[in-house]
Amino acid sequence: MSGDRELYPEDPYPISSCWLEACPEGTPGATSPTEWSKLLDRLEEIMQDGLGKDVALGEFTSRGRGEGNAGMLQVSWALYVKHESRVDDLPLYTQEGEQIIPESLAEVPFGRPVHVLFYLWSYGDQDESAQKIAAAEYCFMQFL
Repeated sequence: MSGDRELYPEDPYPISSCWLEACPEGTPGATSPTEWSKLLDRLEEIMQDGLGKDVALGEFTSRGRGEGNAGMLQVSWALYVKHESRVDDLPLYTQEGEQIIPESLAEVPFGRPVHVLFYLWSYGDQDESAQKIAAAEYCFMQFL
């Protein structure tokens, strides 16, 4: 998980974002890398069917290079809406259901399996000729 404040310190309204990837083969309760790759294929198809074949997917999915890399899905969450902070509402939870609000990247439990609930959306210029950008916003993330 990264905060865009580290990437874009001049941005007054940062987001929380992370790239999700398949757990190693055999991880109990996890989606297999093969199923994960098929899931990414289907999500890309959904976005292309809804927004057109020229939709930008580079900030949505990343296809891995090399054997065994099933690709990644980027999910984000806006920390501000209409100039109002939602930091205290960050939907990150422990396995026991306790909310986590990391104060820094050092406090984010990287490398742990998660359950994530997200929705698909797009952004871009309202001009019909402009390219739309596919995105996924998480509304619940639980570290296991």
